[in-house]
Amino acid sequence: MDAIPLSEECETSNAINEKGFDNVEPTVPTIGMCFASADEVKTFYRQYAIRKGFGTRTRSSKKGIDHQIRYFILV
Repeated sequence: MDAIPLSEECETSNAINEKGFDNVEPTVPTIGMCFASADEVKTFYRQYAIRKGFGTRTRSSKKGIDHQIRYFILV
């Protein structure tokens, strides 16, 4: 699985809206999805996993100098 980066870009550029899916909550993971927080990512993937019949957990994560999560890996 790839690391899921978190950045300020999510606040100004939402990949889902750029593709013309305004106000539509995606039901499957899509390349280019952007999340504003780690909690949003975990909630989205937890709900997706429940629908598909499997679980998720955080395998690893890394915090920056400011103690904010910079990336994490869900498995």
